[in-house]
Amino acid sequence: MTDSDYELPTEVIRLITDERLRQLTKWGDQRHSPTIWLPILGEEFGELCQAILHEMWERDDAVPFDELVQVVAVGVAWIEDHLRKRDEAERNQRQLKEQLEQMEQLEIGAQKDSP
Repeated sequence: MTDSDYELPTEVIRLITDERLRQLTKWGDQRHSPTIWLPILGEEFGELCQAILHEMWERDDAVPFDELVQVVAVGVAWIEDHLRKRDEAERNQRQLKEQLEQMEQLEIGAQKDSP
């Protein structure tokens, strides 16, 4: 591997991060169900396909690179949303478990106090 091979992942992450920041600025923090994320991702993928077909028609070998980065960034946004929801669900489960344990302790204490 060459030094430039090690720089590629860093550049890829930078490109995706820059696009995610652009998306956050434009759209804010997006929270959707998979039934909404899929059409959003599909729309971006469709734009990439359209751009590729246009480039082929024009006999231009240029890859619509910006569209590709946007597709990946939307996928990353979907993953971010999923992980946030997972973390919130786990946090809610812990809180519910703690509340149930407290209620059980109160019930045990009340039973001890009753004649």
